[in-house]
Amino acid sequence: MMRSVLQSVVTREWFGVVLVLLSAITPAGAYECFFDGPCGYVFTTEQDVTFGVEGKEEVGAIRVVNFDGKTVETIPVTERGKRLPVNLGKLPSGIYWITEVDGRVLYSFAVIPPAGRTVKSEDSPFGVHYACVDREVDRAAKRLDALNQAGVGWIRCSTEVHLKRENPDVYDWSAKSQFVDLVKERKMSMLSFFEQCDYGNPWPSRDKGEIAYWNYPRTLQSIENYVTHFKGKLKYFEVWNEPQNLNEWIAFTKQFHETVKKANPDAVVVQSGLACCAYVGQWGCKFMAQDMQKKTLEAKAANVTDVFNFHFYPYQWKTDDIVPQFMAIYEQFKQTKPVWVTENGISAAPKDMFQQKQQAEYLVRGATTCFHLGIDKYFWFLAWDHPEFKYGLLEENLEPKAAYVAYAVLTKLLDGVELGSSVKANLENVAGTIFNVPKGKVAVLWAVEDSLAVDPRTIIPDQPRVQVHDVMGRAIPINDQGKITLQPRSPVYVVTK
Repeated sequence: MMRSVLQSVVTREWFGVVLVLLSAITPAGAYECFFDGPCGYVFTTEQDVTFGVEGKEEVGAIRVVNFDGKTVETIPVTERGKRLPVNLGKLPSGIYWITEVDGRVLYSFAVIPPAGRTVKSEDSPFGVHYACVDREVDRAAKRLDALNQAGVGWIRCSTEVHLKRENPDVYDWSAKSQFVDLVKERKMSMLSFFEQCDYGNPWPSRDKGEIAYWNYPRTLQSIENYVTHFKGKLKYFEVWNEPQNLNEWIAFTKQFHETVKKANPDAVVVQSGLACCAYVGQWGCKFMAQDMQKKTLEAKAANVTDVFNFHFYPYQWKTDDIVPQFMAIYEQFKQTKPVWVTENGISAAPKDMFQQKQQAEYLVRGATTCFHLGIDKYFWFLAWDHPEFKYGLLEENLEPKAAYVAYAVLTKLLDGVELGSSVKANLENVAGTIFNVPKGKVAVLWAVEDSLAVDPRTIIPDQPRVQVHDVMGRAIPINDQGKITLQPRSPVYVVTK
């Protein structure tokens, strides 16, 4: 996915790009807000929401708008050039946008449930793709704090092994070691994946007859050094990212497994994330990912991986179409090893309320459907927005998007979830799953096509006392007829009391 993201932005996400470009040429806002407290742009439902506002060019008012586009507060700005303190008190969980009166979005902040992960991060099913190592310690700490506060247990990150130019045989561990320590301090787990840049070599040029990148002399030595250096701190290692050449990949996977296990017998080798392209030839793929997975198992490569892994995106595959295809292959070859999805996501332009609502709802549908269909760990792509593509839970400056709140609510309500014991909700024209959690049961539901009224007290068998929440974690009242209205593709949670 990463090598093809710009292509997807241009060809499939053009609407979001247009919005980003328009926002870039829009005149700067007349108001500036300051979130300089210890919580930054993220608050919990137990904290007062506080920030400062200053009229830069004029006086008037700003609005605080919620996930539904409703104004929850209008704040007068009566003096220009003076920072005025704002205290909104405690707000319900959700994403909030600060806008000018005409609706132009200026800032966003999040209110989420207090962090409450009760399981070890290694046992958590919730991850994000972090991309590359942060070399700025302060920025990395803030980013990891935001993810940890949202209940994320895992980050997936490139190994970023860089050779010192003055001595190619000496490794520079400084940036990576600092980053790994930050992750461990927050009791999070890390999946390291190896890419072509990790070995200091460019992509090979096939038409010039250059050898494959994994045949460079120092490749296996680089891997051994990395695994050895971080023994006791890092345990999970992904072979590669989205391989394309089947035979080379199988051969290298065997060498990779041998090298990693030699350096650390307790290490866990995670299969390369297979890219689920829409057709043969997309991104240069010579096989559909499903066929590639099947061929690796036919080649007896299952014994050199501890975890299966693939990637998919909604503009190519629906979750309940692609996941069963892979699970059927594993069943055919009698494989019972864990299966992870280490990339899945959809973009949403910053400050675009409509796109962010779609992104947040897709995250909940995608993750919970994956879990019900047998996926053991789910990694959202990306942790924060890239300058050229906007899949992040957070913007580049750490302003939260609606999907960030949706993930925080999901990790809270499904904390300690018993994967493998879920059942499909038995309602006509309703999609969803009932999960077992330590304190009872949680159903995640949405209407398939048309909106419809349902009695939430009948959804979970023998559990008439329930509470209902939307993707933002806000309570949904049950009407006088004892029902709620489900909207198409808009998940709600039904939680036993």
